[in-house]
Amino acid sequence: MRIRARNVNQAFNQVVGVFDDPALRIVKVISETSSRNGPVLVVNEPVTVTYERPRERVLFNTVRDCNPFFHLFESLWMLAGRNDIAALDLYNSGMKSYSDDGETFNGAYGYRWRHAKVADVHNLNVDPLQDQLSILITHLKQNPDSRRAVLQMWNVEDDLLKIDDQHEMFAKDVCCNLSVTFLIRDGLLDMTVFNRSNDAIWGMLGANVVHFSFLQEYVACSLGIEVGRYHQISSNLHVYTENNSGFTPNTWMEPHVNIDYYLNDLGPSPVPLVENQERFDRELAEFVDNTDWSRRWSEPFLDVVAAPICWAWQLHKRRDYSGAQAALDTCEALDWQLACRNWLLKREANWKNKGGT
Repeated sequence: MRIRARNVNQAFNQVVGVFDDPALRIVKVISETSSRNGPVLVVNEPVTVTYERPRERVLFNTVRDCNPFFHLFESLWMLAGRNDIAALDLYNSGMKSYSDDGETFNGAYGYRWRHAKVADVHNLNVDPLQDQLSILITHLKQNPDSRRAVLQMWNVEDDLLKIDDQHEMFAKDVCCNLSVTFLIRDGLLDMTVFNRSNDAIWGMLGANVVHFSFLQEYVACSLGIEVGRYHQISSNLHVYTENNSGFTPNTWMEPHVNIDYYLNDLGPSPVPLVENQERFDRELAEFVDNTDWSRRWSEPFLDVVAAPICWAWQLHKRRDYSGAQAALDTCEALDWQLACRNWLLKREANWKNKGGT
C-alpha cells in the first residue's frame, strides 16, 4: 500500500481514510484483531507513506491534539543522544511508564544514533560506543552517490533478547523503528525509515514524523544540502479502537486544516535546524538541560524557535498563559508558533473551567 502526501496533515487524512474504507475490509486488507494492548484495526500488508515536504511537520488536527512542545523537545533530546527520563519528564510525565529502571529508556532512538555499541572492539580497535550520525555524515560527504548510508536502531542485545515478556530480560521499550537509509538524489537528501509496528495515530502521525524529519534535516544541513522526500515503511500499521472513538472519519478527519496552513504563506520554519554542525551539537547538549531561558544561543534554530517554545512551556506549567503567549511572539517559526498557541488556548480554557484564575 502506498500513500503519497505533501505533508503530515494531508497524510493524516489519507491514513484515516484507509482504515475507514469498507472496501478494504471486505477484501481483508483491513481487519480487526487483538493485541497485547487491546483490539486493533490493522493493515494486512506493509504500508509506505511518502512525505513530499517533510519540513511541513506540524500536525494541526485539533482532535488528535498533538503536544507540539513535547514533540519538538523530544526530537531535540533525541538528536542530543539522550536516553534519560529526567529531561523528558518535564514535558510528558507519562513517559516514565515505558522505563524499566525508572531512570532511562531501553529503546531510546537518539541514544542509539549517537552511542551505538560495537561488539568486537578489540579486533576493530575502536571506541565501544560509536556516533553513527557523525560516521554517516562524513561518509556521505566523501561518497555522495553511496547506497551504504544505513543508520541502525534495532539490535540483538537490547531488543531481540528482550522481546519475551515471560523472560527475565524483558524490556517494556524495544525499538519500533528499526533502521534508516539516506540517499542523495538530485542534490537532495532522501530518507527511508523502516518500522516493524506503528500506531498510526499516536506513533507515526504527529510524533514519529517530527522525530525523523528532524533527523533528516539534521543530516541534510550537516551535508550542506536540502531535504528531499521522507519515506516511512511500516510492516504493521494499526490503530487501537478502544481509545480512538471507534475510528470514524467524522471524529478524526479535518479537511479544512489539511494543508491550508502551509499553503497560505505560513510555511515551515524559515530557520534551518542546523547552521554549524559542531556548534549545534555542542549547544544542543547544553540546551536539553537548560533552565535559564534568558540565555541566547549562537545556533539560530535553538535561539529563535526552540528557546521561545520551551520558555512558553515553562510559563504554561506555572499557569502564566499571557506570559506563555508573549514568549511565543518571539518564535520565528510560524507553524510551530500557531500549533503551540492553539494547544495553550485549549489548556487555558480547561484550567479556567476547573476554577483556575
